[in-house]
Amino acid sequence: MKRGNPYKKKLHEDGRFYGKYKVKPNSQIPVEDLERALNGEQLSSGHQPKFVKLVRDKSYVVFTFYVGSRKLEPTKVLKEDMVVTDTHIHVQIPAFKHGERGGPLKIRRSNVGVEWIVKQWKKTKKRKPVWPLSPSTAYRIIMRALGRCPHWLRHNWITTKQQTLLGTPSDVDRKIQSWTGIKRRQTLDNYRMKMQKDIDEIAELEV
Repeated sequence: MKRGNPYKKKLHEDGRFYGKYKVKPNSQIPVEDLERALNGEQLSSGHQPKFVKLVRDKSYVVFTFYVGSRKLEPTKVLKEDMVVTDTHIHVQIPAFKHGERGGPLKIRRSNVGVEWIVKQWKKTKKRKPVWPLSPSTAYRIIMRALGRCPHWLRHNWITTKQQTLLGTPSDVDRKIQSWTGIKRRQTLDNYRMKMQKDIDEIAELEV
């Protein structure tokens, strides 16, 4: 089986990626769309979500949405790497490409859809991955559910947090790097650069 993105030769009209850091999406995905997807309702983009294996697929989508991870980082998470309390899920997730996170990540159980993660965790046997997925399967799960590639979700998470986190630009960058495990500032800049909406915004400015 071929690894990675099975659709990488296709171009998409709504701003999905092709190549590396070439076209960024024009809009962010709201949590309301995540809720619509989990309920099987049409998204604001017009996409109709589909899930093949209900608990596995929904929990994986929810996890990547809130964590903003690379698509294969969750596949390395074992049952013992997750601790579920009454209020939060604590998860030790490896950072790829020589990155390093600041510690275990926390997800509020009150967030939309997080109970799907708990269901998948309970189903997982000891010392086994919570999401034993191949690169192609991981890609297809996100595509079927949200109509976006996994890399788009990571970009969406970073740009959303960039706008909502408090502090100086350097403080915000440090917080994002601690969460995502991104090692180099240049890599973080790559996720934020070359957005079509930036071009559109400048074009509408008066001289």
